[in-house]
Amino acid sequence: MFGKIKFAAMLMAGTAGVVWVVNLPYPMIRKPVAQVAPILLLPSFMSMDHHYRGAIDSLEQADQLVSQATSTADIELGGEKVKAAKKHLENLPVWFLGYYPQRYCSLFSCSWQFTLDEFEQARKRVARLDAVVFQDKNALIPLNEAKKSLLAAKLQYEQATNTKDREKAIA
Repeated sequence: MFGKIKFAAMLMAGTAGVVWVVNLPYPMIRKPVAQVAPILLLPSFMSMDHHYRGAIDSLEQADQLVSQATSTADIELGGEKVKAAKKHLENLPVWFLGYYPQRYCSLFSCSWQFTLDEFEQARKRVARLDAVVFQDKNALIPLNEAKKSLLAAKLQYEQATNTKDREKAIA
């Protein structure tokens, strides 16, 4: 009984090792496997699909939040979405660019073919949005200080008892 469990565990570990090896980002390994047994490449296809969709979704959301920000919360959330898009782009393997897994896409109806130009454009958008978020956060600091000064001046004006004190508060 123990021998059967040990054999089953070793078989599962060996299978997991083979799947891990064939999913490595080396075309000389992946190409023959894709022709013979593409189901073994399913984990890496799913990962690429997830990161591609995540990058595009996060980038669009970040662009919307940052470009049409109505509050500081929009800028903060936009910054988080920019970071998420950047993380997804970093998790897309370079060999994936221009690669189209036909059998995976026929099973799971994906309609992407990520090119180098699209990747570079996405990276530039992430960098631009990251800079905009940084500038917006920096612009909020003087704005908040000006608001505080204005509120203090209003309070000082309301508490003023004579014209000289009111003119001082206005100044």
